[in-house]
Amino acid sequence: MIVTDAWHPQVNGVVRTLGNTKAGLEAMGLMVELITPDQFRSTPCPSYPEIQLALTTSRTVEKRIRALAPDALHIATEGPLG
Repeated sequence: MIVTDAWHPQVNGVVRTLGNTKAGLEAMGLMVELITPDQFRSTPCPSYPEIQLALTTSRTVEKRIRALAPDALHIATEGPLG
């Protein structure tokens, strides 16, 4: 599982790196779940409007993680989701 505040439609190095990581893991036959801002109500970041900030609680994110029970967890960013 990858938890990230940076995901499509953003275009930046973080999104590209995580997309490549996901594709590489899937090429090895692994299932990769994502938790991204588009799964929640969000608002544009005031200083960088291309970035959507998820409006959720850590408890909600924790519940999603526990429900999916991943074998591995990578929290990629330090925003509202990470």
